[in-house]
Amino acid sequence: YGIMLLLALLLNIMAIHPAFSADKIGVMGVVSGQVTAKSATSLRELKTGDAIYLKDQITASSNGKAQVMFLDKSALMINPNSSVTIDQFVYNPATQSGDLTMQSAKGALRFIGGALSKKKPVKIKTPVATIGIRGGIADAHIGAKGVTDAIFVYGDELTMQNQKGQVTSVTTIGQGLSLSSPTGLPTPL
Repeated sequence: YGIMLLLALLLNIMAIHPAFSADKIGVMGVVSGQVTAKSATSLRELKTGDAIYLKDQITASSNGKAQVMFLDKSALMINPNSSVTIDQFVYNPATQSGDLTMQSAKGALRFIGGALSKKKPVKIKTPVATIGIRGGIADAHIGAKGVTDAIFVYGDELTMQNQKGQVTSVTTIGQGLSLSSPTGLPTPL
């Protein structure tokens, strides 16, 4: 009977405390202004050095900016009035492989690739597009009605896919793609 009570207490602690209930996927490198992380069970004000967990929705207010440092050494810069949710982060340090998928409904982001983007694209899903970043750096802006713009800053390739599965890619530094409709084709910027 005592073991059952201890197990029940432990399960309650795990459900309440984010370190037990979610997978740590990185830390906040730099936080300026007001930046929060919302999970299924809590809303936290973020500060430099705080842990980030899978499924966190990170939101920067009008005066907020942040840098997320993922365990694979990728970085994500989040600008004011921006929001991003970490949907998937799987990383095997031994093989330097895995997956990273995020979604953003608004704002401006810069992704700087680490180990994961060297093997396959990291994905940022928006209301109208899925941006793929392989081996490098890209800037993305998600505006009104989900209009998505992305600029290839450095690396191997930037792709943009509509909801029909049609993909356009760029490999020249400084080129960009834009998509304003979920079923349209990405156009050069």
